[in-house]
Amino acid sequence: MGYCLSPSTSSLASMIPTTEPCLTMTDIAITIGDSEVPPSLELAMRFVRSADAQPLTLRSDPKYAFGSSTTRPQIPPNASFQFTIHPSPMLPHSLIKKDQLTLSDKIAKMTTKKTLGNWEFGCSEYQRALKLYGGGAELANSTLAETEAEAEAEAEVTDETANQNITTILISCMNNIALCQFKLGDYRKSKDACVETITIDPNNVKAIVRAALCCIEMADYSEAQIALNEVLKFDESNPNVEAVRALNVLKRRKLAYRQKKKEMGRKMGMAGVKKEAESPCSVVEIEEPDAKSKFPFWHFSSFLVVVLSVSIGISILLDRS
Repeated sequence: MGYCLSPSTSSLASMIPTTEPCLTMTDIAITIGDSEVPPSLELAMRFVRSADAQPLTLRSDPKYAFGSSTTRPQIPPNASFQFTIHPSPMLPHSLIKKDQLTLSDKIAKMTTKKTLGNWEFGCSEYQRALKLYGGGAELANSTLAETEAEAEAEAEVTDETANQNITTILISCMNNIALCQFKLGDYRKSKDACVETITIDPNNVKAIVRAALCCIEMADYSEAQIALNEVLKFDESNPNVEAVRALNVLKRRKLAYRQKKKEMGRKMGMAGVKKEAESPCSVVEIEEPDAKSKFPFWHFSSFLVVVLSVSIGISILLDRS
């Protein structure tokens, strides 16, 4: 199924669409209730069937289209819209429930989420893109698990081509999830998404380089260095451009960190010297002994004179006697 969006130039009552659509999407499988498209379009999809051979036109108020969003360059804010829907001949006559989806239906569904996520990311709508990529990755993971379980239960060989397609979509969604988280400044979650991608595809250069960039932002320079060195080993004769750029960023950050650390140490050292200079000197006071404990030399001299005088006096008395 495909649809076109045409912003109107006036109010809903007298809507005049532009001659050229601002957006065209084809071969998409919209899931009702997943908020993949504007509310008015999702509501209209409930009533579209394969019997509708002619294109269907839907007119929407801004509130049920894109509202006041200013991040989408092709769409002015608070614009009314005319949606032109081209039903696919393969469209079922009734809505398909999730538990009735075939493998091809699931692949079409996860591909649509990735496609719509790419468009939202291009419009800097990172939160919406993150939700769409996350939905695509979740569906891809569950589908891979289901196909493997069914193959084991029935002792059949899995469809390697289908599994390869699903794995490719999964890796793409996980890489885009990491990029969205990086744009939103959540480097820890971005790195976790990269690690999950590397677990599936150990040689995924994009995931390894982005993980290194996350480490740089989190000041984990040693881990970033190890990751980038591994990427550069893949093809030493033709180094990866993104890895070289990340390595240059790492060198600048490490240099800035060393300079900052050195400056901080210098300031701390100066502060310590200043504090020592401003502090009073330590003076050891020696207390004078108490009056009772004093025994100066002249006391001893007086005592000696008295003793000598008494001795001489006694000697004279003895001689006279």
